Amino acid sequence: MATLNVTLGVTSADSLSDSLSISFTDTLTVTNPISTGKRDVTTAVAGGGEFVPASDSNTYYVYLKNLDDTNFVSVQDAAAAIFGKLHPGEFMWFTLSPSEGLEMQANTATVKVEYGIFKKG
Repeated sequence: MATLNVTLGVTSADSLSDSLSISFTDTLTVTNPISTGKRDVTTAVAGGGEFVPASDSNTYYVYLKNLDDTNFVSVQDAAAAIFGKLHPGEFMWFTLSPSEGLEMQANTATVKVEYGIFKKG
């Protein structure tokens, strides 16, 4: 087993009436399989958009980043229920529930996505 050290920091001086400062750090245990890289996601899920099939009963920690300058991608489960949208340059980190599946679909043109999929230990 291995560990991931995850840190999230959110600060703002002008988004609320008071200053905003949130910091969170956690150490997560992960095991194989671990998959990282960059992948082209097309406007059809069948074109490289499936990252985790619904038949997979494991829990995963997922990192996604849209590397495109123009187009967004929809993030959805295997039943095509969209639960997120990554605009150009945005990222997300979340825990994927067992047997939900993970797919992405570009809105108008192929988008390169950086990803990390880590099986919870």
